[in-house]
Amino acid sequence: MNIPAVPGSYLIIGRMDSAIRLTSGPFSGHEFLSGHYLYSGSACGPGGLSSRISRHLKPETKKFWHFDHLKARLCFEEIFFSTNRISQECEFIKEIQKLEAVSFPMPWFGASDCRHQCPAHLARFPLEVTMDSVLRILNSHGLKLNKLALG
Repeated sequence: MNIPAVPGSYLIIGRMDSAIRLTSGPFSGHEFLSGHYLYSGSACGPGGLSSRISRHLKPETKKFWHFDHLKARLCFEEIFFSTNRISQECEFIKEIQKLEAVSFPMPWFGASDCRHQCPAHLARFPLEVTMDSVLRILNSHGLKLNKLALG
């Protein structure tokens, strides 16, 4: 994978073809519907984007972040990232929040430390929405993301 080991922000996109109900952890009993899931985060620590994204893409890891409880259920499709030293994860969500078909399946998911009043850092789109359209909108608002296709 060609992800730089520098600070930045990212969107991981995964597809879930059928609804699931989590059975363990803090989200036990919560249902996640089928759709495209976008998880927004930032990586400012050692190893930067490369380290954080690589960890998120491993299905089985110690459950540290909210996303760790959901990621094994997703089929990862794409990663969008920015190498800006200033965290943009909330900017990504603010722009995504404006889109017509978006929903936030669980309040505060991935955003427990958010200071910008994001509804969550996990967004969902119906399966018929193309993620290229989401990237075009983000880029048109000056967020200039790089794209890495998976699989």
